[in-house]
Amino acid sequence: MVFAVFLLIVVLITVPIVLERQRQPITRAMRAEAPGRFATLSNGVTHYQWAGTSSGRHVVCIHGLTTPAFVWTALVKAFALMGFRVLTYDLYGRGFSARPEGEQNAEFFRTQLRELIEDQKVDDDVILVGYSMGGMIATDYAANFPDKVERIILVASAGLGQRIKPLVRLMIHIPVVGDGLMYTFGGVLFGNFEAPLAAAQEAKPELKPWNLPRAQGQGYLPAVLSSYRHMLSQDQLDLHRKIAEHKVPVLAIWAEDDSTIPLSAMGRLAEVNREARQDVIADAGHGLPYTNSKDIVPIVQEYLRNVV
Repeated sequence: MVFAVFLLIVVLITVPIVLERQRQPITRAMRAEAPGRFATLSNGVTHYQWAGTSSGRHVVCIHGLTTPAFVWTALVKAFALMGFRVLTYDLYGRGFSARPEGEQNAEFFRTQLRELIEDQKVDDDVILVGYSMGGMIATDYAANFPDKVERIILVASAGLGQRIKPLVRLMIHIPVVGDGLMYTFGGVLFGNFEAPLAAAQEAKPELKPWNLPRAQGQGYLPAVLSSYRHMLSQDQLDLHRKIAEHKVPVLAIWAEDDSTIPLSAMGRLAEVNREARQDVIADAGHGLPYTNSKDIVPIVQEYLRNVV
């Protein structure tokens, strides 16, 4: 009996390690073919791209938990046409960026964003646009550096409540076993980029699939799990209250049929920030940036009409 338990523990520890090591790492050759450029920051290289006029106000778009920066393709095109200078980047563990070990918490993502902005010599106040977990990163950054943020736009933002599938909940809360479940089933749960990629290619036909690394690449699933445990587990009500106190303007766009972020988040934001503008897109799910970009654009255009 004791031996059986010992054997089970060994299997639970070693199998995830073996599965992870079998996944393809992001290589120099992949990065050499990637669009955009790379900045060397304290936790490794960060893949980024600029779009729009060089003289426009700076917009920084932050993607969510899983899909890399190409999720913004359609909206970046719209921001550029509005006269903005738009920066997109891959969070650590995603896309072509480095896959460092350690806790992916608020400070971790805040440091990446701060260092990238400094590396790119962006001196004026920025407009932060965050989707899902990227909304949490934008919120955290604005609360900590309100003097460096002109305003924030949150798209289906996490941080004020979310729905988590039972299997994912097990992954988050049970050490070792949760890791094994993530490395075994995570590719199926978090590796389908077909919908956002199709939308990105429709907005930008020259975007080629070989420009995009596999979701199941080495370091990706550990990054997703760490973000669940150390970032998405946090409640940001107090940070939103702080943003309201500093009078940083907020636009929040929600999806009526979002299976991940409940509309109750809208009410929670209103409790602490009466000045925040909030819009709900009807018949839309959590994939707003790529499924409903045409609905988002008019809202953002009206909101930023006098900003450019």
